Amino acid sequence: MAPNDRDILSQAYIDLVNNLTGGGGAGSMRALEDLRDKIGSEVYIDIAGWHLYLRDTKYAQELAVAVFKKIDDAGRYDERDLDDILRAEKVSLGQGKSTLTLADVIPEYSAQDLRDIVEDFARELGY
Repeated sequence: MAPNDRDILSQAYIDLVNNLTGGGGAGSMRALEDLRDKIGSEVYIDIAGWHLYLRDTKYAQELAVAVFKKIDDAGRYDERDLDDILRAEKVSLGQGKSTLTLADVIPEYSAQDLRDIVEDFARELGY
């Protein structure tokens, strides 16, 4: 990826955060980044016993943004919304030969960690 591409992606991310948070500023952006980092370091995909942490995939940021948007739109946290997000997010395997959902590839123990992370996040935001 060219340096200019990285700048464009960074700006797009900042714009997205501002749109999601109504221009909530640095505090909202930091909260979203903290959520992304926590998801990335504690939640993993399990493929045949191999643990791939979400920080090493695109999914930590995608989940953080989707969760933040869902909580903000609904004005509350509901575990079922998180389950819906996990079922909607597709994971391509074998260069597209197979497709599963995040709900299919995140083991229950790690999914519970994700639920706890999101519940704590929502509580910190006052939802």
